[in-house]
Amino acid sequence: MKISLVKLKLMFSKSYEAVTSNGGIPVISKPGMTIIAGRMEQEGALFAGEMSSHFYFRENANRDNGIIPLLLVLELMSKENKPLSALVNQFTSKYFISGEINFSVQNAPSLLKEIEQRYHNGTIEHIDGVSIAYPDWRFNVRASNTEPLVRLNVEAKTKELAQQKTAQLIDYIIKEFGGQKHDG
Repeated sequence: MKISLVKLKLMFSKSYEAVTSNGGIPVISKPGMTIIAGRMEQEGALFAGEMSSHFYFRENANRDNGIIPLLLVLELMSKENKPLSALVNQFTSKYFISGEINFSVQNAPSLLKEIEQRYHNGTIEHIDGVSIAYPDWRFNVRASNTEPLVRLNVEAKTKELAQQKTAQLIDYIIKEFGGQKHDG
C-alpha cells in the first residue's frame, strides 16, 4: 500500500510515523490538486494529504474532500468512545508543529535563497520551496501557489525547540525581509 504525503519525510514526522506504522509507504510530492492527483495515479496511492489540511482519496477520483475525513474522524470517535482531543493526543504530545505561518514579502525568491544560505548546514531539499532538516527539528519555507504569500512550517521533537525555532525564523523573515505576518 502506498500513501502519498507532501513534504513529510523525516523520521520524527507524525505523518511519516503514522503511515509507516500502518504498513504504508510514504511518497513525497509537490503540493497542488492536479499534481497530487496525478502522483496518486502514478503511484497507485490510496490517500494523500497536505500540511494545509487537504486530503485526497482514491475513492474520490484522487481529489480533495473535507467531508470524508470528517466522517472518518466521527466514526473513529464513536468506535473508540473518546473525544477528539484524546485521539490526537498521541500525536500532539509527541510532535510539535508551528502550523502554517504566512507572510507577505517583497522578494520571495531572494528570501528562499537567503534562508538556504543561512541554514546551509542542515539537510536541504527543494521539493516545494526550501526544506531544511536537523536531527531534532525541521522547517519549510515556500512561496504560495495561490496567494502572494510565503508560508513557513516548523516541526521539532520538543515543544520548547519548536517555539524557539519558530520565533527565530519569524524574527528573521520580518527583520531581514520586511515580512508582514498574516493571520489565518
